[in-house]
Amino acid sequence: MLAWLGADVIKIERPPHGDRARRLWNSDNPNLDSFFFLLLNSNKRSTVVNLRTEEGKDIARRLIRDADIVAENLGPGVMERLGLGYEAVKALNPRAIYASVKGFGSYGPYSAFKCFEPVAQATSGAMSVTGEAGGPPMVNGANIGDFRHRHASDDRHPRRRSFSARAPDAVSLSKWRWQEAVLNLTRVKYTQTLASG
Repeated sequence: MLAWLGADVIKIERPPHGDRARRLWNSDNPNLDSFFFLLLNSNKRSTVVNLRTEEGKDIARRLIRDADIVAENLGPGVMERLGLGYEAVKALNPRAIYASVKGFGSYGPYSAFKCFEPVAQATSGAMSVTGEAGGPPMVNGANIGDFRHRHASDDRHPRRRSFSARAPDAVSLSKWRWQEAVLNLTRVKYTQTLASG
C-alpha cells in the first residue's frame, strides 16, 4: 500500500530464491513471478539478502540508517537474534518507525507462537461463522486477517511519523495481533445474530 502511495519500499527477501510467494500457485510458469506475488509487491524494489551473514547484516544496517519505517514479519525473537531488533534499529536510526508484525503480539501467553491466516481466523472465532450449517468451521475465503493486519501496521503508523520525529525517543514500536484484527472483523458477521437472535 505504501509503495502505491509513493513510498520507496525496499523489500529484503531470503536466499536463494527470494520470497516463496514468487512461485506460489504458479507451477505452470515457474520462471515468472506469480500473480499473487505481483499483487502484493507491486511498486516495491526487492533484494535478496542473507541476514544470517555479517555481510547481509551490514547491508540491512545501511538500509536502516536511511529508512523512515522498518517493518518486519519474521518469527518471534528472530530480529533480536539477528541483532536487528527494536533497540538496534533505534541505535542506528532514532527517527525510524519500527513495525513488528506478530500474530499474537509481543507479550502474553501466545506471544512466542508463530501465526498465519488460518490460525488467526481459528483463534479469533472467525471460522465459527463460516461454512455449511451443521458442518465444521471453515477458513474464510478471503485472507481477512492478513489484509486487516497489514492495513493496521502499514497504514496507521506512518501517520505517527511526524509526531515521533519530534520526540527524543523517536522510534515507535508497533506490535499488532492478527487475532485481534480478525476478531474486529467478525463483529460484522455477528450483526444479524445480534439483531434477531
